[in-house]
Amino acid sequence: MKLIAVMILLASSVAVVLAVQNPSPANSQTIIVIAHSEKTTTVNVQVPMIRAEKEYQYFADLPGVSVAMQQNVNLIDSLNSYSSPRFIDVQDENPCTYVHDGSLGMPPGRPPGIATKEIPLLLPPKERTDNSTVLRISYQSEEFTIRKDILDRFVDRTGDVILLVLTRKRGQVEVRGAQAIKYPSTHELPKSVAFHFPRVIDAINRRLAEKNSETGIFLEYFWDMRWCDYCMETQRLFELESVKELGVFWYDQRVPNNPGVELYLTRLRITPNSTRLQQEMMLEVNERAEYYQVRFYSRSDWTGNDKCEAAKTYIAEQSKRRADEIRTLSELTGWPAEVIHALKIPQVNVPKNE
Repeated sequence: MKLIAVMILLASSVAVVLAVQNPSPANSQTIIVIAHSEKTTTVNVQVPMIRAEKEYQYFADLPGVSVAMQQNVNLIDSLNSYSSPRFIDVQDENPCTYVHDGSLGMPPGRPPGIATKEIPLLLPPKERTDNSTVLRISYQSEEFTIRKDILDRFVDRTGDVILLVLTRKRGQVEVRGAQAIKYPSTHELPKSVAFHFPRVIDAINRRLAEKNSETGIFLEYFWDMRWCDYCMETQRLFELESVKELGVFWYDQRVPNNPGVELYLTRLRITPNSTRLQQEMMLEVNERAEYYQVRFYSRSDWTGNDKCEAAKTYIAEQSKRRADEIRTLSELTGWPAEVIHALKIPQVNVPKNE
């Protein structure tokens, strides 16, 4: 019996290793960009050109609905990248001289040090291989809703739905009657994650869906888009003035401090088994206005030669910190420790910091 148990354990470990090394294709995502102010809602969806004319005609024939077709497909990709989970590499500073100054510019949960690199989960493709366009569907309603026919016609039921909601009113957007679960954030993970980040996020998504099958709605981002969200490299991914193409008619970058041109972005991930996708989706802007974004961190070790008590403590705690990183990644993804140890890091020459 012991031999059989060992064989089963080995087989399961091998299966997980193979799944990590050769992951199955991630479920396709449906990205829906919504602009909402007062009674006006504009929904932007990507549509293959082969279907575009048919879908355009369907909505054009509906009373009280206006529809437009636009070619700037990359705009949706850029907004998706701008708000997606990020991975930050932090260079540890000299523990003998480091003084925490309580800087207000440090993102919540970030370890002390200098952020040297930021890796968004998704980058806008340099050249799209699919021939698609964007349908912009606008309508007015007393309620803030996504029409059922939009969900029925454009949502791929095999994958997650990403809602990117631009609003004039301050507050996180939520699905009425279903408070979103906050996506995990601010965890310190092994440095190898930087080279396998999309794969790691895919595993986290699957595990979250399994553990929260009834709710199936996750908050990944909420921010005031008029000022930098510790954006670093992603700051260049999205030009704010372009939001007008998505139906944000009220925004004017020339008067950023005018209360009438406020602009907030909420990102929600909805799993395909959510019952909220099977009916008209009622949305609302709640009173929670705390900023939130999904960020994970790795730490590059300080490798100087200074001698002090803080340096001794720093070196003594390194092995525990590495073990904690592996344990955290295992909890988030469900991967065993041996699989995480097997994640490869390309060999590079890193200069020592003093």
